Amino acid sequence: MEFLTRTVNQFSYLMCPVNGYSIQSEADVLDLLALCGEYDSNRVLVRRLNLPPEFFDLKTGFAGMFFQKMANYRVRWAVLLSENTDYRERFKELMFEHATNRTLRFSERQSDSETWLAQ
Repeated sequence: MEFLTRTVNQFSYLMCPVNGYSIQSEADVLDLLALCGEYDSNRVLVRRLNLPPEFFDLKTGFAGMFFQKMANYRVRWAVLLSENTDYRERFKELMFEHATNRTLRFSERQSDSETWLAQ
């Protein structure tokens, strides 16, 4: 699987592929963290398509595990969401709470994600 790296304002970040890559388990999250090491980057752009439905259902604990792993390894990451997608109320609250978070940001536009990752 070929990952892209982009550089914005002297910061490089790893961009998850659009097709063919999904993060379905804790092992996949750890593999993503290993890729950060390979690409010498502590910033990642994850797309909605890369995430399983369990990520958006907070009762499963998948999102919490993902958040904790990224925080433990000090990886700054953005989640690029699909436009006009209706998420559950609890997930909307989570997105709102992370609007000022220093390690995670949700966005519907790639340019917004890139700007934030480059800070």
